[in-house]
Amino acid sequence: MDELIGVVDYNLRTFRGRYPIDVTDQVFVAIETNPSQLRLYKSAVKEKGQDVVNKRIGKLVKKLTGLNNLGRCNSPRSKLIKSYEKHG
Repeated sequence: MDELIGVVDYNLRTFRGRYPIDVTDQVFVAIETNPSQLRLYKSAVKEKGQDVVNKRIGKLVKKLTGLNNLGRCNSPRSKLIKSYEKHG
């Protein structure tokens, strides 16, 4: 699962300026639409389970952005998650 750090970091580097409130959802959308990242994600899910992997990615986004949690969103664009934490 250490490779997920690189995936999250790579996707966060694509943002210019301030991170959007839905940065976590956008990172999952980026993973979902990138075949090599999606393969890494699915491999980690197979090994650790989707809940564990998704929580890890969410925590990495929070840690790497330094943003605060602002509340939950239950209508993500990504099909990999059911909800995400909004950040600001």
